[in-house]
Amino acid sequence: HQHRGARGDHDLRIEHRSLTESRARLLDCQSRFAMDRPARMVHEQLGRAVMEVELQGDWISLEPRAAAKRMMTQLSSRSEFKEAIAMRTESVPPDFLQSAHIGDGEAAVEDNLVGCEVTLRGLKSDPGKNGLIGKVKAWLPDRGRFAVVLLDDDGFETRAGGALALKPDNVEKVEKEGNAWGERGVAHVEQIPGAGRGVVVDRELVSAERNNLLCEPAYATVVNRRRATTRCHRCFAMLAGPPLIECPCAMARYCSSECRRAAREDPGDHCAEECAKGGLWTAITHETPVLATRIVRKDRDELKRGIERRRRFTDLDWRGVWKATREHDERRRGAVAQACIAAACAGLDEGDVLTACLVADGNTFNVKRPVGPKPITPYDWREIFTVAECEVASALFLDASMLNHSCEPNCFASFPGREIRIRNTERVRSGGQLFISYGPVSGGDSRDVRRSLLSDAFGFECECDACVGRDRISSVEHGRLKETAHVHDDRAMSLVQSGDDSPEVLRMIASAARQSIALLRRLYRWPSLTLALEATRVAAVESALAGCVVRGWSEGRANGRVDSTSLTMAKDALLCLSAYAEKRRDRGEADGVVERARDFLVNLLISHRRHKPADWDDDDVSSQVSFFCTMHEIYDGSNPCQLV
Repeated sequence: HQHRGARGDHDLRIEHRSLTESRARLLDCQSRFAMDRPARMVHEQLGRAVMEVELQGDWISLEPRAAAKRMMTQLSSRSEFKEAIAMRTESVPPDFLQSAHIGDGEAAVEDNLVGCEVTLRGLKSDPGKNGLIGKVKAWLPDRGRFAVVLLDDDGFETRAGGALALKPDNVEKVEKEGNAWGERGVAHVEQIPGAGRGVVVDRELVSAERNNLLCEPAYATVVNRRRATTRCHRCFAMLAGPPLIECPCAMARYCSSECRRAAREDPGDHCAEECAKGGLWTAITHETPVLATRIVRKDRDELKRGIERRRRFTDLDWRGVWKATREHDERRRGAVAQACIAAACAGLDEGDVLTACLVADGNTFNVKRPVGPKPITPYDWREIFTVAECEVASALFLDASMLNHSCEPNCFASFPGREIRIRNTERVRSGGQLFISYGPVSGGDSRDVRRSLLSDAFGFECECDACVGRDRISSVEHGRLKETAHVHDDRAMSLVQSGDDSPEVLRMIASAARQSIALLRRLYRWPSLTLALEATRVAAVESALAGCVVRGWSEGRANGRVDSTSLTMAKDALLCLSAYAEKRRDRGEADGVVERARDFLVNLLISHRRHKPADWDDDDVSSQVSFFCTMHEIYDGSNPCQLV
């Protein structure tokens, strides 16, 4: 009443309504916890029962389904299991489902064709495009149309014209053969002697093309538990803050209503069925069993709806992971126990869930995102020096999982939005195999360590070129160099975080960073993504030391000048990063550490030029480097790191 005269009755009514909504929200959260309490008790009681189960005999040599069946049979005879199943809530009250934030009659997101190739048909406004092949990039719910980009004869996206907005009646999915892989005419899947199935290219690939060989939407995903409150559970974008958009069970958060709607309608995500059966168990268990239940649920849904795919999750390799646990009784028992608990909580077959768990362990990709928001010009050198990425989610991609491992891979994976993009980073001859890294890379660890890690995790002995030959340096020397490089890096990072920008401190940071990269050059072979990112950090502190404000074209403004040696290093790093970074026209939602480093180096080099040339092309790396060489008169002659 003290503010009634100043603020008016209207504002008081708004405050009263907000207070009422807050109270209703509090009561709603209490009802959610009460509803999910059986799920927590089911999970805890099943966990206690599993700890007391004794699997005798030769169970460790059984196949996955038989092992899961034996454990579930013994579990079902225990009183804790019977009580847990009796308490299992198979449905939620109708009034709770009606209180969901999705209104009746809203159209479902038609994303079954997103990422697929389609044939254009029935276009009356532009009949010349009928019969052309395009790729569906997104579903536009506000317009009820698909965003389609036309493909050229080689199967790559055309640059001119942009995306077309087409009705569902104007597109028809292109059916591919079972062994086809990626974009049209690029590669296929075949049996590789001694290595299972792999991806072999049908024509020669040149790294300078920088085209996406594969753009595939995620089949099933689960957000990292440590990022569950800071990342959208659908697109994995950073949550900006209130208003909070979450699932009715309060176990998932989203950046928009569209992401929440899409997740609830996708069996490979935190869908309505998972929410209705009590979503709390998904927040108190490991991510892999949760992802496994979503894989099985989506596979069942597609079989029921008659959706055909080139391959199912059962076509992926799971035997290597099962073999890796053969000599470890506790590890295999834990894997089977987690699958059985997840199957009981989700109401699915334990054999299917265990198979999906093994598939997830051996084939999922860790989706990574940069830590912190995207930097803007003028660049703060500290943001570039401390740029890092973290794992935000795990995702299964059926086609990308067909790629074999190499410690010296010729392909690189990026994760814009919910899709994966595979690009070759070097020349691949026709008939050659495409490789990615499953984690270990040459230079990051010694050969013995790499082979041990791969054997324990995936059950195979790596026979790539880097592991067959002898290491350039011994394992002891490798560990010593790596540890010393980390000491210099930690020293530089502590000085950066001190906040002191004095010239003395900047010189100390630059010295520590240069000593670190000098040691890493003895471990990694150029061109190397690791070395290029380290060179970007050195360039960032060198620009601060020179007083260079990195903001793009200076337009006549005074600016500091970086020495020729640092510019040469920046140019070489830019050439390397350009093979890994997304093209600017294809970038879309891509925002990784590679893209951030590339943008910084481009702006650093062009900050020494007042005006932008008329023929400047943001995607033509060769012309950019030629321009930089002419402008700074550096690195005359052939470039040893030129991409071919």
